[in-house]
Amino acid sequence: MPHHGKKGTVLPAVHRIAMREKTVSLIRLQPVTEIVRTAIWTGRLADEKPVSLILIASQESAKSAALLIYAKSPSVEVFSDLTSKGLETIKSKIESGEIRHLIALDLIRIVSHGRFVSDRTIQTLGGLMEEGEGCKADAGGTDVWRGMPNIGLLTGLTPDLYRSRRSFWRQTGFLTRFVPVNFHYSENTRYEIHQKISRGLLKPTEKPQILPKEPIAVSLSASHAETISKWAVEWGLQNETYGFRHHKQLRCLVKARALMHAREKVIPADMNDLFSWRKFFSSNEPAVL
Repeated sequence: MPHHGKKGTVLPAVHRIAMREKTVSLIRLQPVTEIVRTAIWTGRLADEKPVSLILIASQESAKSAALLIYAKSPSVEVFSDLTSKGLETIKSKIESGEIRHLIALDLIRIVSHGRFVSDRTIQTLGGLMEEGEGCKADAGGTDVWRGMPNIGLLTGLTPDLYRSRRSFWRQTGFLTRFVPVNFHYSENTRYEIHQKISRGLLKPTEKPQILPKEPIAVSLSASHAETISKWAVEWGLQNETYGFRHHKQLRCLVKARALMHAREKVIPADMNDLFSWRKFFSSNEPAVL
């Protein structure tokens, strides 16, 4: 059952730690890493599905580094490669809700297996990310998942690879299960990174999250809900979809933002954070950092 604290607060001792965290040390990527961090917190929302992200950026843009900063959080499992069969090794943890997000460092590696293996993997992941996975019977055998569990998938692709697979994934509905986080480095940022490398670029500090053990309900006012609905409609028109999944994803992200800050209700500051991230949520135009 969800645990509710006093009005306006939840698990204060846990959340005070989350609030004290400092900005991570990836140049200009703080908004991206905050989106990743917030997505991980969606896994602890009551009656919500964990949000999935796909980081879209050129090679050497620190996509993997941005994903790995929070990778040692207790609800996260990291894979360099993955198949449907391989998911069986963590199946019980997914069913119990212990694992709420998978980080796939190389999505292309996963879909580059033989067609049967890759198709089965994508179908299984797609089910886990959306309606939940139940009993599945095909040429690979019968596989039963208890409780119709859900997970989120955090991964990344280069723009070229994203576009080359986009048509197929759109047909299967796989792409709409992700919030796209699309970004590009400006010339000034590239210069700043080179300067930091010349001085000895350090590995960013890992920041595993201290998450509540039980899911917690966060409320959203009617006015905030209406604003998010308008954003989702706009996004759907731009991306040639209805925007229904994006609508749900935005609601989850803003609720998780409140949860991270020890609140059981979304406030304007959470909406401001979500609004500032909207420029990243385009699969067509990257945000310039």
